[in-house]
Amino acid sequence: MKTYKSILFIIIGLLVLIVALQLYYISQLNSSKNEIALKSTQQPTNIMKSFDRFGGSNPFEDMIKMQKEMDKLFNSMSSNFATMPGFENFFNDLSVSPALNLKDMGNRYELSLNIPGSDASSIKIDTKGRELKIEAKTKKDKSKKGEEYIYKEIFSGSFSRTLTLPEDADTSKLKSSYKDGILKIVIPKF
Repeated sequence: MKTYKSILFIIIGLLVLIVALQLYYISQLNSSKNEIALKSTQQPTNIMKSFDRFGGSNPFEDMIKMQKEMDKLFNSMSSNFATMPGFENFFNDLSVSPALNLKDMGNRYELSLNIPGSDASSIKIDTKGRELKIEAKTKKDKSKKGEEYIYKEIFSGSFSRTLTLPEDADTSKLKSSYKDGILKIVIPKF
């Protein structure tokens, strides 16, 4: 629950930032419209006559400028996010659910999960009725003193994944294997 609150807090912060940026650009747009209206000595073209209420400027050009500025802002934020103070371990603290494949093979179900960097001993599989819960830990990267990440996108930490299996799945007889970072679980049908 704590991670959801953290994610919600970040999303709200980003929305407030976006609104603030939009208000800033609107104020800049209004001041530039006034300047354009004062400096303009040319007669507006037929296309620009429809933009007279905007002070003669093209609002689409202003929107494109705003989009480019926001792209620059978010690109700089995302590239420096992992190194910002207080966020160094942000992605490590989040619970991650790896993608899975579940296939119906006629007399059984086959489930595959990619869990690279995990040891077989750190993988825990629990069943309760039709619910299958998989938990695992991946190795944390030990960086040496003085080393600094430029990009850090490889997840390390723990994850948990719970799914409800079809009614005919016999979870009491499931078998699992882990090889080359892929967990395979075979679940026979009743």
